[in-house]
Amino acid sequence: MKDNPTVSQQMVALEMLREQALAHPDLPAPYVTIGAYRESVTVNVQCSTPAAFEAWRVAFGLASDMAELRNAGGDDYLRLDAEVGSVAVCLTGYGLDVAVEAVAA
Repeated sequence: MKDNPTVSQQMVALEMLREQALAHPDLPAPYVTIGAYRESVTVNVQCSTPAAFEAWRVAFGLASDMAELRNAGGDDYLRLDAEVGSVAVCLTGYGLDVAVEAVAA
């Protein structure tokens, strides 16, 4: 991929999301962004609940121990970074009822 990527270089990410929608039509609708920078394309899948995060994690075929509990600006969330096919995916899940500090204790 060149320094100034084109939308056509994001097709692999769009196709991966299309395949997920066809294989798992009942997945909760997330907020999705697709970014391309230099050599990589990244899909950000943001889920509003832990249940939606879990549904997408399972659909992507990713292990549960890959998820991390994070905090940013007082908001606790789940995050999982992985490759799905040849696409970098950042899966996040919000709406947690537990604080990072409580888990660390």
